Amino acid sequence: MTNDREPFYSPNRKPDPPRQPKPGEHLWTFIRGTNQQRAELRDFGESGVELQFYRDDAFVHGHRCETRALARLQSHGAFDVRRGGVLDPSGVVKGWAVERAARPLCALPGTDVCLSAGGDLVCHVAGPDSPDWRIGIEDPHDPTRVLAVVPVRTGAVATSGLAHRGGHVVDARTGQTFVMRGVNWPSFEYACHDGYGYSNTAGKRTVGPDAAGAATIVSWHINTVRIPLNQDCWLGEDKLPKFGTRSGYRRAVRKWVSILHRAGIAVVLDLHWSGPRGVVADGQRAMADDRSDDFWRSVARAFRRDRSVVFDLFNEPYSRFDPGGLSFDLTWACWRNGGCNAPRANIREPLDGNTFVTIGMQQMIDAIRSTGATQPIMVSGRDFGNDVSGWLANRPADGQLIASFHNYLSQPCNTVACWDATVAPVVAQVPVVSGEFGENDCKTSFVNTFMGWADQRDVGYLMWAWWLLPARSCTRQVLLRDVHGRPRSPNGKALKRHLAALAPRLSLRARGRQALDAAVEFRARCARRCTVRASSVLRLGKRGIRLEAVSAQLAAGRRRTLSLTIPRSARRAADAALRSGRPVSARLSVVASAGSMASHERLTVNLR
Repeated sequence: MTNDREPFYSPNRKPDPPRQPKPGEHLWTFIRGTNQQRAELRDFGESGVELQFYRDDAFVHGHRCETRALARLQSHGAFDVRRGGVLDPSGVVKGWAVERAARPLCALPGTDVCLSAGGDLVCHVAGPDSPDWRIGIEDPHDPTRVLAVVPVRTGAVATSGLAHRGGHVVDARTGQTFVMRGVNWPSFEYACHDGYGYSNTAGKRTVGPDAAGAATIVSWHINTVRIPLNQDCWLGEDKLPKFGTRSGYRRAVRKWVSILHRAGIAVVLDLHWSGPRGVVADGQRAMADDRSDDFWRSVARAFRRDRSVVFDLFNEPYSRFDPGGLSFDLTWACWRNGGCNAPRANIREPLDGNTFVTIGMQQMIDAIRSTGATQPIMVSGRDFGNDVSGWLANRPADGQLIASFHNYLSQPCNTVACWDATVAPVVAQVPVVSGEFGENDCKTSFVNTFMGWADQRDVGYLMWAWWLLPARSCTRQVLLRDVHGRPRSPNGKALKRHLAALAPRLSLRARGRQALDAAVEFRARCARRCTVRASSVLRLGKRGIRLEAVSAQLAAGRRRTLSLTIPRSARRAADAALRSGRPVSARLSVVASAGSMASHERLTVNLR
């Protein structure tokens, strides 16, 4: 994976004088401690990276690690020192570090050594009669199962998880922790039942599943949208959907998911309305039925290659009470394995004594995994998702689970003390997302307190709901004041204000009119350290030519010039357009990301 040569600097040799990086080269400087220990990391493209170590500005030693091309070739692209065009050696540095750390241990006579650094191992067997080291490879979907055992005498093993590690979801594009922060987008669960559409469509009082709607969502710095679905409309059973067809409903869902992805938004697909065989999916029921595994098997097949989708098994499992007391007790055993008799009536209907046999979370997980889908799966707690006290003790068998915790002011677990006692222990072991939350007392103290608590623990949260309702009461869970994305008080304003404070503040500058040249230049600045990615379309009248995107890391408060190359053929076309009197401009779309949060800005540069 790596090739680390001996130091090519003598300890007595003076270091090269400080210099600025050459074009195409990156220079990183790390300072640690008060005694000015410093390391400079220089990127020389395909030839590798070079490290020079200093103490009190005195040169100590240097190394060159020929990692880039070699790591990429030998791992078939799995490891590289660049990510998205930006120097990021985290994909190979652990292997390089553990290799160097193991050298003195391997030199000890008669000593067998196996040194691990976060999944990267170097092993050495000293004697010919010593047994091999046996390295077990964990099943990413079931941490209790070993997929394979690799025997090693003298060599190395590198491993990496795909979706979440420990208690965090990991963005596969960046390798960074991804915390879901966003909203619920209702109507796919009820519009197809009511017969007026597959979902709401854009209108004077409704937001629609289109590019304009996605752009409005992005303007709030939202990174995740949860979409509630209807089991019958997806399966085409019990005379649903009343509007259109089963295939039309599925296409509409896939199209909205695709539009959201193009806007940079992850999606949670949620089984919201369901009903057992012969009972229309017309509302929320206490637990999943014998068709819910069919639903998830079908949904998982449709999205198994979509790495930006998460599956939310069942919206809000609940026990049911009637005027005489508890009529259906959803135990943790039933929650996990099913087999109990739940009321056929939905949550808004009176109990009539009719029941159906439930299936549990484990059966739905098994249905998803049977399709080859490997995405994380959200599993909601009991008591309408508000009780996760027994989640860990009854967790289904799978290594890619996220605990879902619904959190409304009107629910029992609505205090910091309760969150610390019941939610925090779950956070320590698996990722946690509040699939729904909100406040209904015309104030914002509850949602603000919860978001602050969640941010400190990397707990995600998705507020209910991204819609407009005719009722003007401040007790309704409504985020939008109008279709243009203006927030409605109190919940909408609280969420938008909170996400804006978390997102990196991005400012862009460019000369009002640039001469047509080999590149379009602009300057970007983030208030705190961020990664900027810019894409652009060169507009030649009605014609558009897409330019290659560029990425860069920006230090906090430092303005940096970025250039998007204009290929020679595009320059010739642009020059011809200018000579004929047609306008030529570069329309830039710039995304600044810091952790899980992002800011989106647009800029038009006119060319002459």
